Amino acid sequence: MRAMMRYRLEIGIAFCLALVTLGVFWHAVGNDFVNVDDHRYVFENPYVQDGLTAASVCWAFTTFETSNWHPLTWLSLEADAQLSGTGPRGFHRTNVLIHAANVVLLFVGLRCLTGRVWPAALVAALFALHPLHVESVAWVSERKDVLSTFFWMLTLIAYAWYVRLPGWRRYLSVATALVLGLLAKPMLVSLPFVLLLLDYWPLERWGRWRLVWEKAPLFAAAAASCVVTYCAQGGAMQSFEELSLGARVANAVVAYAAYLRKIVWPHDLAAFYPHPRDGLPPWQIAAAGALLAAISGSVLALARRQPYLLVGWLWYLGTLVPVIGLVQVGLQAMADRYTYVPLIGCFLMIAWGLADLAAWGRARIAIAALVGAALLGCAVLSWLQITYWGNSIRLWEHTLQVTTRNAFAHQNLGAAFVADRKEAEAMRQFEACLQADPRNGSAHHSLGVLLANAGRGAEAMQHLQTAVELIPQYSKVHTSLGALLAHQGKLEEADQQFARACQINPNDPEAYGPWGTILTRLGRLDEAVICYRRAVELAPDLVQYHCNLALALHRQGNRGAADLQYQEALRLDPNWPETAIRRAWIAATRPEKNTRNGELAVRLAEQACQATGYKEGPYLDTLAAAYAEVGRFEEATTTARKAIAAATAAHLPDVATEISQRLRFYEKRQPFHMQPGGKGHW
Repeated sequence: MRAMMRYRLEIGIAFCLALVTLGVFWHAVGNDFVNVDDHRYVFENPYVQDGLTAASVCWAFTTFETSNWHPLTWLSLEADAQLSGTGPRGFHRTNVLIHAANVVLLFVGLRCLTGRVWPAALVAALFALHPLHVESVAWVSERKDVLSTFFWMLTLIAYAWYVRLPGWRRYLSVATALVLGLLAKPMLVSLPFVLLLLDYWPLERWGRWRLVWEKAPLFAAAAASCVVTYCAQGGAMQSFEELSLGARVANAVVAYAAYLRKIVWPHDLAAFYPHPRDGLPPWQIAAAGALLAAISGSVLALARRQPYLLVGWLWYLGTLVPVIGLVQVGLQAMADRYTYVPLIGCFLMIAWGLADLAAWGRARIAIAALVGAALLGCAVLSWLQITYWGNSIRLWEHTLQVTTRNAFAHQNLGAAFVADRKEAEAMRQFEACLQADPRNGSAHHSLGVLLANAGRGAEAMQHLQTAVELIPQYSKVHTSLGALLAHQGKLEEADQQFARACQINPNDPEAYGPWGTILTRLGRLDEAVICYRRAVELAPDLVQYHCNLALALHRQGNRGAADLQYQEALRLDPNWPETAIRRAWIAATRPEKNTRNGELAVRLAEQACQATGYKEGPYLDTLAAAYAEVGRFEEATTTARKAIAAATAAHLPDVATEISQRLRFYEKRQPFHMQPGGKGHW
């Protein structure tokens, strides 16, 4: 009877833990994607978008995308896309559900390992609700974190089962869970070390060398994962010339202490903490080192009476080693997501320490009240922290509120404003980014593009040229500079930039398409056709590339091939000629000079007229206006007369009259521009 009651109690605790976790974290399901990594992991990843296919499964096991090798994580994301669609809701829901499962499994694992119910429940509750864990759950890209931890917890349970009655089948379950976890994220490389700690406490198996040899296959699996991870992240790792060993060690010491402070007072959590590099004050390093030394000395002194303190402390220190920055990947000094597993060690120290204090009797009520208040506070702060992850703008605005000189946050907030079409706000963020980091090539590029779009060509040129100097390995910066040079009429220089872009990335249709247009303007029609064919090959569903190729083929005299391209364009979008002619009219006749683009207008109008057989009066009218805008007045006059004839034949006298009025401009060698607020015949 007592065993049954105990069993029911444990089931009830597990149910309550899951329910509370879901209650606090479920509103993350309504969050959007954010603009760091989520595009590479989900919404711009064609393999994930396609769901579980033979090609996507093969890719999951062979790719080093995002500088990681975690095939199980890719498969889980592909499964989400297959089952729930490609919107953010399904991916967030899975993260929350896995986190809730991790909470229950942690409780079960610690209960099996220690035989203690309430301390295990407290560790699981702290793990469930602490706001430091929000990043791992609310960020879709951190699926690898929650998923690998799921197998970490299963490994603990399997190990407890194995220790109770050792045998190769039970050992195989331990090894299998560990390997599956490594396939989700290499964070589990420290798990064999943790199992040795558990041998010391609570399993009390310490003192036998065979315990080390027993785990040799597990250490071998961890070592293999390290090798694969090095191969995947080699290009992303910073060299010691970029970041000195002294700076890494100093930051690691301060980060260890900072995480401890955030456990107690998590009021300034951010999505990104800038790396101080060599800028840490000596007093801060010394204070952090003194704190770590004091805690280490204390737990060693108390190891015999309270062995859980030593185990918990070494769990914390040891599991952070892979991500503490001694091997630096990325630009961050620390990250909340790195604490998802390491904090379990600290929670062990807290829970079992409070259990010892509660044994005094009189302290139980005070301890229960303290624990309740702490858990409630964690729940409230986690709820609030989840709202910051609601979308990119909210996330980076909050990050800038709690950090200083955060170029990365300014840059990402600027990108979020660009996506939201708030160009002025975006410019301010990119300028702030460059104040914090003047050598940020990506910010120079983004600001240059915005300035170019705003008609501030001289300023844009400075930033784009600087971007090319700072990040010459990125094709997009060459493409952007080339587009600006072409707009300014510097075609030879633009040609060089697009040639460089296509050399860097031979699979970028956004470079080949504009390059073909520049080559056409330079009179190098054969080369232009080659570029357009490559653009069509890379992006066969984009109408404009088929139109560009058709126009170039037509000018070559290859009308049969040109007609085929126009037919394909019409198949893809039967309405594109009207769309093209509207854009051409605006580009040729807008009253604001900085919004007109005569070359674009001519190209679009010629394409539309060719596709419709030069029979539509309004289309010919637009082509005439485009010719006049670029100074080709004889062609404008001839085309306008054809437009009048076509409109008259189609019984459109009002249209013919309007075109006749514009013809007078062309005969006087003047372009036609609409009056401010006017819309012409479109």
